Amino acid sequence: KMGLPRDLAQKLAAQTLLGAAKMVLESGKHPGQLKDEVCSPGGTTIAAIHKLEETGFRSSLITAVETATNRAKELGVIESQKQQTVLLREQPNVESSSSQPLRVTQ
Repeated sequence: KMGLPRDLAQKLAAQTLLGAAKMVLESGKHPGQLKDEVCSPGGTTIAAIHKLEETGFRSSLITAVETATNRAKELGVIESQKQQTVLLREQPNVESSSSQPLRVTQ
């Protein structure tokens, strides 16, 4: 839409997302704080962020994560992961007697 070749636009978008993700992970700062630090008043970045917020981007992300989480629960993925985590943390005593067999899920 802006006149850039598709491959260049894709690379620029990917690098922008990668850079933002690295800033969050490496700085330990909240994304909102980073936004305040990198946006110039009236600049291009804040204009883009304003448009994302105006069109419900944040709400869409939250809904997508909730939907994926609910589907994972339906499929048993989350319970399976919780069980694996508990098993790894607790390391049951092999000599203890139990009426319940050890359940290992993958």
